[in-house]
Amino acid sequence: MPIENLISPDSYKRICWLSQSEPSLIGNREEVAERLAEFGARFWQIDHVAPLLAQALCESEPIELPEPETDKTPENQAISE
Repeated sequence: MPIENLISPDSYKRICWLSQSEPSLIGNREEVAERLAEFGARFWQIDHVAPLLAQALCESEPIELPEPETDKTPENQAISE
């Protein structure tokens, strides 16, 4: 489920930007939860999102997603003659 379905994109983007100037947010669920509350997140949203967001801030490289499968029907394949 996309995070946008759980919490406003503005809230988690602000956390990500703040983590650049406030390293105490990185990996710290309580700090992230406190900031999300300041940004107006509801308690149930904080419970679901804060642990994941705190952990995601620890990543130094983007998460690699698998390539989507392409349609390999005959009409979509190149003709090799």
